[in-house]
Amino acid sequence: MSKTTLLEPPNIEELPFHGKDAKPDAWVDPALLDLVRLCMAQTSKCRLEMEKQRLYLKIRAESEERLDKLKSWRKASCFSPKERAALALGEAIASGVTEPAMGPLLEEARRHFTKEELIALLLAIMPPTNWSSERFKVLHHVTSKLIYLNGK
Repeated sequence: MSKTTLLEPPNIEELPFHGKDAKPDAWVDPALLDLVRLCMAQTSKCRLEMEKQRLYLKIRAESEERLDKLKSWRKASCFSPKERAALALGEAIASGVTEPAMGPLLEEARRHFTKEELIALLLAIMPPTNWSSERFKVLHHVTSKLIYLNGK
């Protein structure tokens, strides 16, 4: 387990996912991003987004069994701990969970993702067109904590 250590914040321009050509799927598996987006669409009850993400996952050869079990992913054994951590974050964001409740979810996600991967995941599942001030606060809180964590 990593110790929390105060470090100099990195120069944002030096982070590997910064720049005009940066893409979240360079840091996080695109299939995992689609899985999380489908879970978020189910949570938000957005039928059009559900259909789109389900199609993307089928193109990526995701099994019909896993797609059907996604609604009850907590009870299904077919999802890895890393997928579960990402799904929990996505579901929380889609549900409008506020800053304090993100702590345990973030701690679990840090066990499975590097700092860069976790920031890329959050940026990928929180498109700017959907940001409310509360969602922005959550993202800001998470990323500011991550740049001070030493580890992965």
